[in-house]
Amino acid sequence: MNAHTATALIPSAADVASYSPEKMVPAATVAAEFDITRRTLARWAANKALGFPAPTIINGRWYFHRKPLEAWKIARVRGSIVEAV
Repeated sequence: MNAHTATALIPSAADVASYSPEKMVPAATVAAEFDITRRTLARWAANKALGFPAPTIINGRWYFHRKPLEAWKIARVRGSIVEAV
């Protein structure tokens, strides 16, 4: 790896600013984070009792806001801790 390659791996200030909690995440990325299929992701989104964040559909593609996803994850972890106690 040369110096030029190494600097290419360092994110710019604009890249870091784009990591905001309001970032839109594609469905494929969300499915990979949870280690589920996109079909399971669609089922979770359709199941109102599960409380999974609804997608935003842009040109037929599903995107999720990062902040509600993180809040849902935290709620699930907290719920599992309360059940374990």
